[in-house]
Amino acid sequence: MKLDSRIKDLIVFFTFYGGFYKLANYVDLGEPTKIPFTEVDSFWSFNPHWILIYVSSNFVLPLCYFLWFHKIRFDFLGSFAVLTITSCLIFIFYPTYIPRDEFMPDQMFILYEWLFKAVHTADGVTNCLPSLHVSTAFFVAWWSWEVHRKYFSLFVIYAVLVSISTMTVKQHYFYDAMAGFFLSLFVVVAWKFFARRTGQLSPQ
Repeated sequence: MKLDSRIKDLIVFFTFYGGFYKLANYVDLGEPTKIPFTEVDSFWSFNPHWILIYVSSNFVLPLCYFLWFHKIRFDFLGSFAVLTITSCLIFIFYPTYIPRDEFMPDQMFILYEWLFKAVHTADGVTNCLPSLHVSTAFFVAWWSWEVHRKYFSLFVIYAVLVSISTMTVKQHYFYDAMAGFFLSLFVVVAWKFFARRTGQLSPQ
């Protein structure tokens, strides 16, 4: 695929993604439910250094599409659209939250303060379960098996680190991370199953 086509794909798709995500930020059709705090969450105490990994995950999917996943354009973008829409519908109809402000220290390194402010501004209070950061990171890992199999283990390790980062910066709890993991797995496996049955899976 030509360079300009990949750039156009990313602009169009992430305009759609951003619009749908912002809609979920402002529309709640249910009473917000507080996510339970588990033993896993108590193990991962707040650590601002992990914000760097957390933020980095915003750039991994477009970068991977630009470099590799444009080879399976329809499957990759189509299944990610399903993942995004499903997640945002859950945010709208089953809003959840965690008390993020309770974990914030009074002072942090100025870069971290700026990053946390940007993250808290972008994220809706009730966009917790499932974690889109976790689901997106594992989504890339699952599709890497089709396109860049030799790096599959590295993508999985990165996705695990992103999952940990969501809990150490207290953007999400353990249940959010698990929901993101299973949702990404379900979407990709289901997409591959139906695509192969219809003979429509993009060639490797």
